[in-house]
Amino acid sequence: MTLLVARRKEMQKAKSQFIHFKRRFFERTGKDISNKEIQDLILSIKQGRLPLIDRQSNRVNRYRWTIETGCPPVLIDLVLVYDKSRQTLVTILYNNR
Repeated sequence: MTLLVARRKEMQKAKSQFIHFKRRFFERTGKDISNKEIQDLILSIKQGRLPLIDRQSNRVNRYRWTIETGCPPVLIDLVLVYDKSRQTLVTILYNNR
């Protein structure tokens, strides 16, 4: 007798990083971010339009990003953690200079 066992498909690391980034963005800013906005941020990083803070490793770099949020508008200084090998944003942090 053969039993068929449903195997749970493992989530790709890039996909889990993407989901993690969206959740942390909402946590830190109180706003949702669209997939297009995320792709625009990645393009800005690739084109060198965001200032590099430091290289955490051969794979991960940290970039500075300032956004305006809230009413009245408040500037928030943030750090984007970018994975070069997967070309994804890993997380977003407050910049605690």
